[in-house]
Amino acid sequence: MREYLRFEVELFVRDRKNGFLFLGIAIFLIGLLFYIPYQQVNDIYNKTQNELHTVRNAISSFPVHIVEENPGKYPVYEDVLKESQLIGSQEVALTFYDDLNEYTSIGLELAQSRIQAHEKGYESFNQNFFVPLEQSLRESVYYQALKDQNQTIERDAQSSSTYLVLSITAFSSVFFIFLLLLTSDILTKDDAHHTIIQAYPINASQRLLGKLVVYLVTTIIVLTGLFGLAYIGSLIPFDAGSMQYPRVIYSVSGYEAVSTGQFIFRSLLISTVFIIHTVLLAAILNTFLKNRYLTLFSGSSFLLISFLFSREWTILAYTPISYLNPIAVLTGTAKENFSQSGIVYSRAILIYSLWSLIYLIILSIYFSKKHRLSTSHKEGGE
Repeated sequence: MREYLRFEVELFVRDRKNGFLFLGIAIFLIGLLFYIPYQQVNDIYNKTQNELHTVRNAISSFPVHIVEENPGKYPVYEDVLKESQLIGSQEVALTFYDDLNEYTSIGLELAQSRIQAHEKGYESFNQNFFVPLEQSLRESVYYQALKDQNQTIERDAQSSSTYLVLSITAFSSVFFIFLLLLTSDILTKDDAHHTIIQAYPINASQRLLGKLVVYLVTTIIVLTGLFGLAYIGSLIPFDAGSMQYPRVIYSVSGYEAVSTGQFIFRSLLISTVFIIHTVLLAAILNTFLKNRYLTLFSGSSFLLISFLFSREWTILAYTPISYLNPIAVLTGTAKENFSQSGIVYSRAILIYSLWSLIYLIILSIYFSKKHRLSTSHKEGGE
């Protein structure tokens, strides 16, 4: 088995397709280093200015004469005015006093005010003029964590720790497609090495297990190495940042704040289970479709189904289709996009694990049946 694993590692490393895929990630990580300062990603001054502009447009959209004569007709008007006042105070704290602690305190009050406004019926108002409830909930937890930990809010994303979080989050949106491209020929390429593979004293189930180990370990090592090098490289243009800086995730109990270090660890854990699931899914598709391109097409269709039907078909919450972006699940973005409160981190790991087990059982039955047929044909020929 050890010799076969070594053979599979050599195949994996020598595959030009795999090299190009990992090169693409390296280029993405380098490009992100320039993109963050150029686009001023997570810049709180720009955020404040944009929100101030939006809330002023919201105020001007109300018919003032009706509001003055019949205030009860627009119960959220007072909330919009309060929101405008608080954002203005944030601007003053940031621009004139450079007081980031005051900015955080006002931000917490602002987020809580928005949550209360949503309870009054913000959703009936023009959606272009209000911050969504989920964002308000996240910001409330985020600002509260900053105050509790006595930490200063980051002005932008130009710190290595935040860069790492952003790169992991951005890559996760294409992670499933990346893994499909990587594993689209996981079994079909054995045809090109049939003679060599048959020389190893192992059965089809053992070969599949060996491939799973090779693809899992090699992918994790290479990805971790690339993101680790990118983090080290980001220390040149950016500040180091803090691994204790709070990040907001979504769990069974709702939104909660964890440290950057915990966020990265949980990202690695859920990504590991996700890789196992996707490798086995590709093996299933390869086994029955017997074509790498059909495997890519069928796998990609799952992603399309998740965007088109996850809101309408709640049954998809029990399949991996609603969990094809693992970091979006971790942060609660998937729950928000698909309007399914059950899409949480712990449930995602359970779903990945259960379906991986189902794939393994199907493949084991298939290979066992294929082995029995092959044995019977040989005995019949004799």
